[in-house]
Amino acid sequence: MGNKKTKKKKPVVVEPPMWVESETEEEDWGEYENEAGVWAVDGVVSEEVGITGQSRYEIRWADWERANGTNTTWMRTLPDAVHLIEDWQDSQEDKRANQAKESLEVELAPIYTLDMHRRNTGKRAQAIQEKLERSGEEEGSSRYAGWDLINQPDSSTDRQVLQDRWKRAARKAGATTVTIANDIDGEQTPSLSPNFTWLENKYHHSDEEPERQHEMFTVCDCVSCVDASACECQVESKVVNKRDKKVFAYTKQGLFAFNVPPGADVIECNSGCGCTRTTCLNRVAQAPRDVAVEIFKTADRGWGVRCPVAIPRGKVLGVYTGYSTRRSFDIPGSHPLLEDLPPEHRPYVFDLDGSIEEAMYAVDAYEYGNWTRFINHSCAPNLLVYPVVYDTIPEQNLPYLAFAATQDIPPYAELTLDYEPSRAKNGKKASKKPAGLVTKCECGTRECCGWMPDLHAE
Repeated sequence: MGNKKTKKKKPVVVEPPMWVESETEEEDWGEYENEAGVWAVDGVVSEEVGITGQSRYEIRWADWERANGTNTTWMRTLPDAVHLIEDWQDSQEDKRANQAKESLEVELAPIYTLDMHRRNTGKRAQAIQEKLERSGEEEGSSRYAGWDLINQPDSSTDRQVLQDRWKRAARKAGATTVTIANDIDGEQTPSLSPNFTWLENKYHHSDEEPERQHEMFTVCDCVSCVDASACECQVESKVVNKRDKKVFAYTKQGLFAFNVPPGADVIECNSGCGCTRTTCLNRVAQAPRDVAVEIFKTADRGWGVRCPVAIPRGKVLGVYTGYSTRRSFDIPGSHPLLEDLPPEHRPYVFDLDGSIEEAMYAVDAYEYGNWTRFINHSCAPNLLVYPVVYDTIPEQNLPYLAFAATQDIPPYAELTLDYEPSRAKNGKKASKKPAGLVTKCECGTRECCGWMPDLHAE
């Protein structure tokens, strides 16, 4: 009995998890280290869903900021303000439910080629679960048929070749990446001029334009531009506060402040100013684009643009670029530039002075341009355009047109612009076709007017 043998048990091997979420880096609260957490919370800005399904929230603080002007931190909970997290969750649930009611289309392309740490955030932003529940489909169904054609194409495809070319051009200008995606059909790339050239942040100028005379610039000798009223380059600026004191068009966080009066140019610091480019609060539109953009095929409106990250309200994303040329006024009330152009150019022409009657110059993005040429119309847009000068003087009437977010934009939501805001009337759909050259609007929003300018009209 005492000699009975027993089998030796094999040790149990516990496999480490394939994916492990890293902890949020501990915040350096500076000289207020022992007072961390006593500041008032301004609100929840955005949310990220990790690979395990747990969320963390971007919190904006009311009276604390870092040395660089940013004032948000990432936290998994707010022990002293749990209701703010709950309110955020409720509002996002309602928003996703409304998304699913409006449309079961999934424009997040293709979810399973996204980086693992972004996948759940992207799916949440596009209300994937809610849409699947309403449609009765299971994830992985035919809704994603053909997704292997997109986002990460073979290196030999036309899409990859074009994407690499645009990435190099953007990188040369100091900007971050640009990608091309299509989960709708087999079209490899947008339809482009054979000679199309990517211009990240400048115009290709015609010979008709006056030379830039830098000696005419009004410059400042600030070390750090913090007070517009003391900044000499702001002498001609019309951006003022309620006390009629000159202020910058941007917040300390580098966001558009929505304080520019109609018809006024934002005057940024220029090459003659003494301030440092990387720290000046008044060099926003001219700074290299720091948000990745994706040119993607929509279900019914051709190619559009979106960003793979959340965009805060006021974020300036870039400027419209293309071939800039002087307009002729030989025919009063007409638009000679458009009349002289082939039809395929017309959707990409942007007047620089707002109205046809006043515009001296226009920009044509058909053969030269960047991602902004792909922005689609919406009657409920999430972007606005404002004129800004930094390499010319205002009197030359050659501003850049910068794009800023008018609301917090979730990851992978399409960026849109109202091509003609005056057509919208109280958010009600037009009962009949209005006068003028218009076409049916396909934006699909509740605020849809029913019609939009016909950019192809002759």
